Order: sequence, then C-alpha cells, then structure tokens
Amino acid sequence: MYLFRRDLFQNGLSLKSLSETILCFSLDKSFQLRCSNWDADEFTNDQVFYAARDAQVSVALFLQLLGFFSSDSSTTWESFLGKCQGLIDVPFKGKGLVNGDINVSKQKEGSTEQTNVNSQGDPRRYKKKPLGVGYSVRKSPLYDNCFLHAPDGQPLCTCDRKKAQWYLDKGIGDLISSDPFVVRLRFEPSGRPESSVDYYLTVKENLCVVCGKRESYIRKNIVPHEYRRHFPIQMKDHNSHDVLLLCTSCHAVSNYYDNNLKQQLAVEFSAPIGCEEGMRMLEDPIRRQVRSAARALLHASKLPVNRREELLSEIRAFYLVDDVTEETLKNASNLETR
Repeated sequence: MYLFRRDLFQNGLSLKSLSETILCFSLDKSFQLRCSNWDADEFTNDQVFYAARDAQVSVALFLQLLGFFSSDSSTTWESFLGKCQGLIDVPFKGKGLVNGDINVSKQKEGSTEQTNVNSQGDPRRYKKKPLGVGYSVRKSPLYDNCFLHAPDGQPLCTCDRKKAQWYLDKGIGDLISSDPFVVRLRFEPSGRPESSVDYYLTVKENLCVVCGKRESYIRKNIVPHEYRRHFPIQMKDHNSHDVLLLCTSCHAVSNYYDNNLKQQLAVEFSAPIGCEEGMRMLEDPIRRQVRSAARALLHASKLPVNRREELLSEIRAFYLVDDVTEETLKNASNLETR
C-alpha cells in the first residue's frame, strides 16, 4: 500500500495520471481540446466525448480504489452507497482562490506580458465574481430573541426558540408570554446576570454587524477553530459573543485579514494555519453529521443494517430519544448547521 501511494504521488494526482496508474487507461488531454470553447451553447462531439470519458473514468477510479471491482451484487452496491454518505452533492470549494479570482501571483516571471497579450479580446478574463460568492448562507435567522427568566422573574438571558421550548417540553419551565416568547424556569439557575445591561440580556438583530445587511449572512467564529482547540477547557465553553453574523461579502473580507494575521502568528509563534477540515469550520460538525445521517436514512433505503443502525444511533443521541420517527428524520435532515 505504501509503494502504491508513493507511486501515485510520483506520477501525479491529475485525472489523467490516476487513470494511467490505476486503470492503465490513457485519457485524451490534448491542449486543443482542453482549451476549446467550453462556454459554447452547443458542444462538439469531441467535447461531449471528452466530458463523458472524464466522468466515466472518475467513477471507475472511485470503484477501483474502494475495491468494488469484482462483484455487482446488491450487497456490494449497498456498501458502495454507504461509502458515498456525506459526499454526494457537496458544493465544490477550490483552493488558490482569492476573492473569487484565480491567484496568479505564483506565475513564472516573464509570463505576465504574454498572458496579457493572449487574454486581450477574451471577455471571460474581465469577469469578476462579487465578494462572498460560493458561501452557503443561513436559511433561517440565528437569533430568535426568546427570554429565560428565573423563578423570581429576573431575566437571565436570551436564547433561541428551540431551547426555550425544551424547558416547556421537559416540564421545568412555564410560558409567561408568547410575544416576546418568555419562559420562567421552575428551578434556581446555576448563575445570574451581574447587571441589567449584561450582554446575554441584549436583544440581537439578525443582520451583518459590519455593514448592517439583513440577508445572506452566516456566522463568523471570532476565534478560529485551529486556535480554539488548544484553549483550556474553561475557555472552550459556548459563549454567544464569540460568534457574530456577517454578510458573505464582509465575511470574505474578514477571512482575508484573518489569513494575514494567521501568517504572522505562524512566523512568530509557529502557530497552525488551517487544518484538513478548514473548509467546513463554518459549520457545526455535530449538527452537520446528524443532518447527513438523516438524509442518508431518508433517501438510501438499501443501506446495510449495521450502517443504518450507526446512523440511527447518532440521531438518537442528538435528540435524546429512544425511537426515531419519520418526522424526526425530516427535522434532522433540515438542521441548520451554520
């Protein structure tokens, strides 16, 4: 296996190289075909064949690498679907992009002039994507601004509707008002606000904290995950003021400056820069895993029994229930993860 992986890296990881190394099949990657007009309304037969062959080889590589090449039984197919869990219909997020444009700073010196000459007259060279393109925005507001009160009526904090409803469902809280949604606890809380102007008592608006935009926003983790993971336990407690709302454009600008600071910290203190899951750190990993499990259970009825039970266990643990109903699966499949 080690020699196999070493050969892969030595020969390259392009689709053409992988196809030749693993499948012993050579793809036509001629410059004329690769750089033909792929914006045309109608493709040529060569273009259609080129794209179709790429798709076929990609599937063949996937099957070969996972060992699905010797059997076409239903059991093998079910196992194949299980391996695809969480990978289907995932939006592409490429590397080397800065604000939506290709980073050309690493091009060889002397090629700039030639590139400018070749690009004249090509309108595609002048199309710039707006900041924030490619982000998956929230589908629902982050702040519901419900209130929790102590037994004596003192306001404790704001929270989302689901959390407030949980106290009612458990019989440990009473509904005092529907608008605003106020729940009074039946037990003494572990702590109380120090003043009436406490941050956690503040009604928070669902808008970008930078520009005030009220749509297309996502959460911004003030302390990046690769740093927070090294904090002491007491500093890892959930604090809502560690998360703010930014619109996609402001989020992109913020990430640009974040990356500059990360580079400085890496030089000065050997601090980590990103991680293998960096592209998913905008999401809550647990909620994302539960959502993926629910979608697999809803849409993949032929999952292996053991895999199905694993996914059901994740959902039971998340919702603290013994039985998972169809309604539970539907709710879980639409979980907000950002």
